[in-house]
Amino acid sequence: MNLTKEQVIEVVENFAGKMSEHKAELTEYDQHIGDGDHGIVRP
Repeated sequence: MNLTKEQVIEVVENFAGKMSEHKAELTEYDQHIGDGDHGIVRP
């Protein structure tokens, strides 16, 4: 399967939109299995 540059951009933009749309729900899930930081390590 080959994707064009435009198709890759579209996939990434759609994914980012869904992540933003479901931010609260994803944070809640992460709090149950971790600390709610989505893997971000802070010094």
